[in-house]
Amino acid sequence: MRGVSFRVAARVFLDENRFDDFDEIHSDFEDRIKTVGRIDGILAVIYTERGDRNRIISARGATKREEAQYYEQFY
Repeated sequence: MRGVSFRVAARVFLDENRFDDFDEIHSDFEDRIKTVGRIDGILAVIYTERGDRNRIISARGATKREEAQYYEQFY
């Protein structure tokens, strides 16, 4: 997961200020959602919903654009 452990990536869902974007490009076979939130820095986590659970597909540090989007919601 690009240097982010599963345990850390799962914590992004605890950030009340996180935001989600539907990933149209990669949702051919299943709906994929990108959530960006702050844990130990700003993370981007791609996941899909499986029943009542979220299955994490990938996690990485957020890009500069994603970081800016995260902080813009506070202004």
